[in-house]
Amino acid sequence: METAPLLPARYSLVLLLIALLPVGAGAIMLDPDRAMLLGLTGFAIMILPLAMLALWPEVRSGLFPHGSLAKICGLVFGLAALLAFTRAPHTGFSLLALQFWIGALIAGRAVQLVIRAHGVQLGDAALLAILMAGPLYVLLLPLMDIIYSESRSIDWSRDMPGFNHVRKMGHLLTASAAVGLITICIPNPNRSPKGDIALTVLGTLAIAFMIWSGARGAWLALLAGGGLTLFIAQLALQPRRSFRLVIALIAAIILAMLLPSPGPNLGFLDELRSSASHLDDPNAFSTGRLQIWTNTIGLIKDAPLTGYGWGQFILIQNQYPLPQVHNFPLELLLGLGIPMGTIVIVIVLTLWVRANRCAARGGPTTLTSLCLLNTMALYSLVSGTYYYGVPVVLTGLAWGICLSPSSPAGIQRSSDNTER
Repeated sequence: METAPLLPARYSLVLLLIALLPVGAGAIMLDPDRAMLLGLTGFAIMILPLAMLALWPEVRSGLFPHGSLAKICGLVFGLAALLAFTRAPHTGFSLLALQFWIGALIAGRAVQLVIRAHGVQLGDAALLAILMAGPLYVLLLPLMDIIYSESRSIDWSRDMPGFNHVRKMGHLLTASAAVGLITICIPNPNRSPKGDIALTVLGTLAIAFMIWSGARGAWLALLAGGGLTLFIAQLALQPRRSFRLVIALIAAIILAMLLPSPGPNLGFLDELRSSASHLDDPNAFSTGRLQIWTNTIGLIKDAPLTGYGWGQFILIQNQYPLPQVHNFPLELLLGLGIPMGTIVIVIVLTLWVRANRCAARGGPTTLTSLCLLNTMALYSLVSGTYYYGVPVVLTGLAWGICLSPSSPAGIQRSSDNTER
């Protein structure tokens, strides 16, 4: 995803934050004894939309869109803020989760405006930063092991620097892997042959680390998100690209198998063995999600009109010995009530359909963003993806790229069998 012509420094430096903030926050929190509740990375990623507001003049002048959909979104956020103060048992946590969505809207709108003004190379640069972010962060883990493993026992499930929990780290690795998958599949005329090979290697690493992270939901979401993206765009992979994709996936799986498994939630083979041992128990196989969703539906029935306030999946932890909801539609109904929650679900689906239609007519940049959007959306059906800063802001950014104009050059569709 090499940029030509080069972006002005104020744009490049802001996009560089995407790659540097996770690893930087993790380096600051490298000592496991200093881990925070949600991890510093979740807060640090909010620097990105703030930097866009401060340094990109297009954003300051056109941040607020017009139309009925924008007004409905404003109403939803107003209600969410009101519920945080009037209904939420944990007002601070509710506002914390809400701010991530505001950051996502700013990031998505910002890249949309700047792409319109300066071209799609800004989207390429943003996606390159996302692709780099996951592998860069993983470099911290052997460093933490070298420095601290002799002085204390590291919990590799809950001591992820900057993220705290391994599954929160997995959200970043999944985003990088989604970008890497389509980067391998689709040629981009803006890339040189050497750059294309380098990005294929980086994409393979990103996929390998995501597989190694041991999240079955992420594995399925990536396969489904990538397949859905190629289907919607009606792409016929070129033979050379198909061969490259197969080789990259095999290499990623082998690398994931070779990487050490320091904890019960890390490792490809360990996760497969654990899954196989629970095939006879659907609830255990789903790591308790079936029971969680049943409990959530019961809570929704207790407050069907008003809900409990945005981000209040923490109620599950208070009333049941189980973690969060792990299903985005149920989280919306739990937090906002059935009437407003249903409206938000319809809005999200409308924007998702619009993004798919726009990106399907676009070029490599929008299709790569679409894979990221679809992967994270599917992952949110079985994970708490959309209540943490990193996946929320990165998904918002991808949404903005999908809704931006992009040239379809360099894309091979079913009627074109020659690689450019």
